[in-house]
Amino acid sequence: MEAFNITLHTNWDELSDKQLLMVYGLFARDLSAAEVKMLCLMKWNGLKVLATLPHHRFLIKRKGEPEVALSTRQIQQATSILGYHH
Repeated sequence: MEAFNITLHTNWDELSDKQLLMVYGLFARDLSAAEVKMLCLMKWNGLKVLATLPHHRFLIKRKGEPEVALSTRQIQQATSILGYHH
């Protein structure tokens, strides 16, 4: 099974000004928290969704690495760390 590592910040203080602007900009577009988390996960890790697959899965690619199929559950688990608290 192919896999790749992702990295995410664990609190608000770790975000750069550019990343904070991205988060606020996405919320200003009236996106849900889940959508914002997904977009941040993808952008900050250089990931692209290539296709939607059967059984609630997505084909994901990072430049220079093999394609990986991730389920919505795996993506939700990865984005759960982005639920920062004050």
